Amino acid sequence: MLAVLSCNVRERDLPRIIPELKKTGQKFALFGYSESFPDALIQASFTHPSVVRSYLSKRGQTWVDAITLDGYGNLKRVSFIRPDKSNPPYRLSDSSGSGSSCMPCEDSVKSGYTNDESIQKDLRECDVLSMFQQAFPSWLDCRGVRFGAFLEKHGIRHDYYFTNRLNEVPATREAIKKSGCSVVLIDLAVMLPVSLEKLANEFPEVTFIPIIHCSPNYHHGGKAWFNRTIAQQAISVRCENVKFGTVMDRDRYDDFHGADVISLPNFFDIPEVDHAVKDADAPPVFSMVGRNDNVKGVPASISILSRLREEMELQCIGISTQFPSDHRAKLAQAHIPSSLIPWTTWQKSLEIIASYVDVGLQLSQSESFNLVSIEHMALGKPMIATPAIEYIPQDWQINPQNPREGVVVAKRILENYEEESEKARIVALTVGTRCNQILLENLTPLIKR
Repeated sequence: MLAVLSCNVRERDLPRIIPELKKTGQKFALFGYSESFPDALIQASFTHPSVVRSYLSKRGQTWVDAITLDGYGNLKRVSFIRPDKSNPPYRLSDSSGSGSSCMPCEDSVKSGYTNDESIQKDLRECDVLSMFQQAFPSWLDCRGVRFGAFLEKHGIRHDYYFTNRLNEVPATREAIKKSGCSVVLIDLAVMLPVSLEKLANEFPEVTFIPIIHCSPNYHHGGKAWFNRTIAQQAISVRCENVKFGTVMDRDRYDDFHGADVISLPNFFDIPEVDHAVKDADAPPVFSMVGRNDNVKGVPASISILSRLREEMELQCIGISTQFPSDHRAKLAQAHIPSSLIPWTTWQKSLEIIASYVDVGLQLSQSESFNLVSIEHMALGKPMIATPAIEYIPQDWQINPQNPREGVVVAKRILENYEEESEKARIVALTVGTRCNQILLENLTPLIKR
């Protein structure tokens, strides 16, 4: 039996609601707050509660059985639980006084929490097994397919599988047995600490590595994420076969409770796309590439383009999963010709950058690495960025709070474009080679054959 609590319940109400849910005798899941009550809850989705709340409220629904997202983070499919009126419901009220019902429901234990058929795959024998929570196509293209191809080049067999909160232990157990792997990489550190420790104790010969793709600064900003990874780090102290993975240099996380930290940098392959030659007579084209997140500093990038537009003709290409209306309005207000292109695949984005872009803008407030910048640079496209992207040459780094610095750097790059383009390629190759070397040096000793 499985009862799923409505996403519109506030976190502060949980201490009152949890005991009532326990009285039902049912297992239950609460979206978004599993770390708050790790002994009682199973998190069913990473979907932000406000997204689900809005979707359900428009349809007059309260209880949700399963949520599937598409590659852009949009709701793709929602299955609902409709309480059987023949059974007496348990009535719970949130702080606003509105009622919610929770009752045993046979429908809730059907296929709602199994993996989507479209992302099921057969596992093969491998050395390294990557775990993913959801099948975002572009993420899997990089972290699954391309990462696997990179490891195979260096004699390391790789495969990946999918799971979710409600079957992560049995699914991982089955995947390990089928693949005979030595290492399980838990992408984005998505596994619950209690599941991680259970599996680590069950398979002492396998090394488990929850790996995060963000900087400590960004990591500290999310309470649930922070609490989960702190617990995972503590497990790495108790269990010899658990390490805490980061794509940053290891010393950035050394002060985390004595955790056994391992650095597994982003792998890097030089993009296999044609390089376009800049037309000296054409207006320069600047890019803004990345997800819609305040940390990416898009408003600061637009401010630079607005000031540059006062001095020269230019164009802008944006590639993202979503472009907010205020970003579009600011570009229009500054009379900046722009093409805002939805993110589709990694390869397609690289082809657009190679064919049309001259200079990239990446004014992130926080980054662990930033693949966007190194891919631009590998294609000979200089970057204007913040010190958060540490491998960016210092003369390309600016203070995002002072867009006029960006104007100065942009003009200098354009005036010496051939030289700056070659510098971009050299830096990308140097940084990428170093990342690959560290990744292989740290991962290879963990493989047992």
